[in-house]
Amino acid sequence: MPGNVSAGAEANMASDPEAADAVLRSGRKLTMVGLDVTHRVVLTRRDIAGWTGSGTMAGCAFASMVEHYIGSYEMNAPYLGGCALHDPLAVAVAIDPTLVGALGCNLRVDLLGEYRGRTICDEHRLSDPDKSALVALTVDAPRFLAEFKARMARILG
Repeated sequence: MPGNVSAGAEANMASDPEAADAVLRSGRKLTMVGLDVTHRVVLTRRDIAGWTGSGTMAGCAFASMVEHYIGSYEMNAPYLGGCALHDPLAVAVAIDPTLVGALGCNLRVDLLGEYRGRTICDEHRLSDPDKSALVALTVDAPRFLAEFKARMARILG
């Protein structure tokens, strides 16, 4: 999937590709939840209406922040119909890996050229029997969104 800050780079990877590459090549076991998966978990204006109407200061403030975020998506990715929950999904997967279906591979980050910051499978380690990363390919979006909204409703009152 194209990046969200350049043709190939996602914002976190683009901010320090060398550090990201070092982490991915470190051999530490990790799970990568990329934009192609996080774009499948989207909050809509309808989802946040309950927080706006909650009457709590926290609910109204959070709804206002998400409203602004949705507005950014309407300008840059209107086809999504809301805002993607990148970091919340990554945290949820760290807690419950069964939210995603994943493929084992070894990753690296492009450090040169027009695709600087792009995360890809390391072509030199394709046949290595040990895979240091799981790359999320699918997500149980309805289950994640239901849990996210329920938790936020409890927090926001």
